Amino acid sequence: MHFYLDNASSVPCEKHILERFAVLASEYFANQDSLSFHGRRSAKAVKEAEEKIFTLLSADRAENGGVLSGNTGSSMLCACIHGAGSFLNGGVVTSYAEHPSLLAALKRTSAFCHFPVYYCPVGRDGALDPDWLADLLQKEKIALAAFHHIQSETGFIQDLVSVRKLLDRYSPKTLFLADTIQSAGKYPLPWKEAKLDFAFISGQKVGCTGGAALLYRKEFAKVFSSLRGSTHIPGRCIPAHMLLLAEILEKILPDMEKNLAAMTALKRLLLEKIKEDKIPFEPTLAPENTSSYIQHFITTPYQGAILTRMLAEENISAAPGSACESETGEPSHTLKSMGIRKNELYNALRISFWHHNTPEEITTLIHALKRSIAKY
Repeated sequence: MHFYLDNASSVPCEKHILERFAVLASEYFANQDSLSFHGRRSAKAVKEAEEKIFTLLSADRAENGGVLSGNTGSSMLCACIHGAGSFLNGGVVTSYAEHPSLLAALKRTSAFCHFPVYYCPVGRDGALDPDWLADLLQKEKIALAAFHHIQSETGFIQDLVSVRKLLDRYSPKTLFLADTIQSAGKYPLPWKEAKLDFAFISGQKVGCTGGAALLYRKEFAKVFSSLRGSTHIPGRCIPAHMLLLAEILEKILPDMEKNLAAMTALKRLLLEKIKEDKIPFEPTLAPENTSSYIQHFITTPYQGAILTRMLAEENISAAPGSACESETGEPSHTLKSMGIRKNELYNALRISFWHHNTPEEITTLIHALKRSIAKY
């Protein structure tokens, strides 16, 4: 048997989803940028899918915003930073706990567009420092705040509504970008509550064959609709990916509470068995403050990468942290930003769930961890 517990990286596609993709791909095969009959037909279908994605995730009317579709969540983050960078009049505040693709996009675009980037400290509890942020907003002209909703590695749920309150109080013109790639489709998107200007979804995080989308408010339509034609940064997404993503969201969002309850039960079971079997792993953050889809552990004295390889030998997939940093050889910048001790930065393991996982798989994982530790 093969057990997949690395769903924060990419959720596997079920057979019926792949079959549906084949149907859509055979029907809407044309380049949606083509002026031909079939191209226009694909373009119409993609536009309708984008509008559906916006309304489903934002709980807002389609005319109040828009969607830029692309291939991956990382490419959408890059496109958003590039597009916003062209009209920002001030600095950007983010944190070192953000996804590597967001930080890399900010680094590139800030060098090109000449805006400063400030990094808000993150506490050992995973939360942004509100006092530091409030002080920055009063001292500097901040045009964009860019923070995660659910942190991709630790699963910490950032209080974006509280961040918005600080922005409204000290810098009401600041735009708000939320990296919602780990939350969209799994948790309610705080589009209205946090008055977000930009949000994201990746099809690979919800079991789609591919595709991703940038959600933006209607006032940015001209800038972002021109990105593909003028810079080609987003890349042209295969129409069937977006059509399928809209269908998947339409199916899973009504079951959000039920799915969250199931993931919470799996996570609780994992934590209970870790404790019962005296496996010396500690939750990195308080479980109640993190996503039900992600459980992250500090595994000292065992290195997460070695544990991941040992689990792989038993046909179990997990992760030492963010897949985007797995080949760098560097410790987690997220854990480092939280003040995790230097000798523990490599000692971490992330278990992440999806709707296909079962309690039996958790039991199998525990036995495999015990064997791995014994052989370590």
